[in-house]
Amino acid sequence: MEAKKAVLSSINQVETSKTNLSLSHYNGLKHIAVTRLFYIEKRLGNISQGLKYMNLFSRDMNPIYKKKQLIFYAVAYGELGNYNKSIALLNTHLKDIQSDEKNFCTAVFPELKK
Repeated sequence: MEAKKAVLSSINQVETSKTNLSLSHYNGLKHIAVTRLFYIEKRLGNISQGLKYMNLFSRDMNPIYKKKQLIFYAVAYGELGNYNKSIALLNTHLKDIQSDEKNFCTAVFPELKK
């Protein structure tokens, strides 16, 4: 629970400092926080709460970050036993990375560049 409180506090600080941050730093920090919150809830067995946090805190994020969050849905479907849907979403995510011409995602996965 302390980790969750810390992440929620961090999100609050990012929101409070939004005008002092560049757009890329703001989006990056929010993405990191949302990722942490999702996985904290996943470890607690609260997949639906993790997805609720993701939807709530991702509303004003850059669309590229929202696209990256497709993997959370894949993880959620896998945890719920819908492996076909999970695999389909992961395949979609990999195709997004492969077709990422501006290299938003391929910096993390250089072996996936065309």
